[in-house]
Amino acid sequence: MAQKDMKVNISMAEVNIDLAKDTSFLARASKEDSAVMREIAVETKKDSSSMKTVTVLGMLFLPSTLLASLFQAQMVSWDADGRPVANKSFKYFWVIAVPFTFLVVLMWVVAILFPWEKWLFKWLRKSDGLRSYA
Repeated sequence: MAQKDMKVNISMAEVNIDLAKDTSFLARASKEDSAVMREIAVETKKDSSSMKTVTVLGMLFLPSTLLASLFQAQMVSWDADGRPVANKSFKYFWVIAVPFTFLVVLMWVVAILFPWEKWLFKWLRKSDGLRSYA
């Protein structure tokens, strides 16, 4: 009986050794994966920061660009001496472009600050009986 118990203990020890080797291998692989994921996270953060910069610049310049193309009129003309002279319509460009740009930035701030997605899905669930998306 003692010999049988010893054989069982030896086989259990061998299984435990194999299990420990496998666990050690998985731990090393997990550590390598974590290092790679950390690098990916850093690169993603850099990319995200660049995209935010492009987005903000686009928000600032695109409304004025749109209005300039809508006007399609020469806002500035040249007099006989070669000096630029602003037409009367030039002031309308700024009167419309500045508030329009402010409105676009305000809409962006509101979209960022308020949890619209959660509110929308909650409202959709109540009105249509939809299942939870969030």
